[in-house]
Amino acid sequence: MPLARNSSDEELLAEVHAWIELLSEGNFANALQRIPGEQDEAWTPQLLEQVVAGYGLPRPHPRGVRFQVTSPGNAAGAVQVALVEREVLPPGALAYVEHSLPLNGQWSDLTATFVLYPSESKASLRLREVHVL
Repeated sequence: MPLARNSSDEELLAEVHAWIELLSEGNFANALQRIPGEQDEAWTPQLLEQVVAGYGLPRPHPRGVRFQVTSPGNAAGAVQVALVEREVLPPGALAYVEHSLPLNGQWSDLTATFVLYPSESKASLRLREVHVL
C-alpha cells in the first residue's frame, strides 16, 4: 500500500496494525498484498502462515502447538515491541519497523520486521522477517 515518504511513526505502526488484523482473519494473501515481502525474500501466503504457526519456524512447532494471530484489540498483555527506527537503516531505506505479534490470545515475542523504501513519489513498507526476538 503506498505511503507518504515522510509517514509518521504512528502512520507506519497503523499500517502494521492493519496488516496484523488481516493475519488474524487468516487473510495471509491480502496481508502480503498490503505489505509485500522484500524483493529478495520469497514470502508467500503459505510460508507466512507456516512461520506464524511454527512460532518463527517454517514447520510445525516442536511442542505441537499451532500459533494463530489474534486481533491486536483482543490480545492480553502488553505489546513486546513496536518501534520505528530512522537512524541506522538498511541501504536505501527511509525507516525500519519492528512489531511483535499477538498469538493465541496474547502478545508474544514473535516479531515482524519491515522496511520502508522510497518509490517514485511515494514509499512502501516491505516485510523483511518474522522471528523471535
